[in-house]
Amino acid sequence: MLNSVKNRIIMMKKGLNAKQEGNLMNLKKTLPELSLASYEDLARLRDPEIFPYKNKSRLHNRVKESILKSFLESAYAFQHLPSSDKREIMTSHLFHNLMNNFINSSKDVEKLQKSDEPEKYFAFVMYQNFFTIGIEGLIATMPNEFRPHLENEIKPILLLMQSIAKYSKRQNPKSKVPHIIYPKVLS
Repeated sequence: MLNSVKNRIIMMKKGLNAKQEGNLMNLKKTLPELSLASYEDLARLRDPEIFPYKNKSRLHNRVKESILKSFLESAYAFQHLPSSDKREIMTSHLFHNLMNNFINSSKDVEKLQKSDEPEKYFAFVMYQNFFTIGIEGLIATMPNEFRPHLENEIKPILLLMQSIAKYSKRQNPKSKVPHIIYPKVLS
């Protein structure tokens, strides 16, 4: 109770209206331990009509850098966890939601690409990388008897996908096509 009173006093000092205060309180209830961005920044991203902000590019860059930093820290920490903890993370609804966000964002980019020629193959390469990660997992978990056949069948598809990605980079060297991943198990 005392904590919520302090939060209200702090927010009122910042000159927020009642709608903004209610929105922030809702965010704090939904995400009580927010660490990537401040509640104000998250509110500005989620509800720009309620929280107008003049320098949106600065906000986007600040949040983007925070997310990239968290990826680096997560990847480093994840590799040192025991298998049981890794499994728990990868089967959690939070991980599932994150992967769905990536895939849905790729679909949004795909829609925009019809008019944005320099980024035309971005979604293709992102899906190819997700495919590669899935194939590595599939090959690693298949019984050994099926592994050579699976590898022989998948290599031509992956080589074709790699060729398309390389072609798109050659067509437009300035485009931000992501790095192409080739499965380690097939190297």
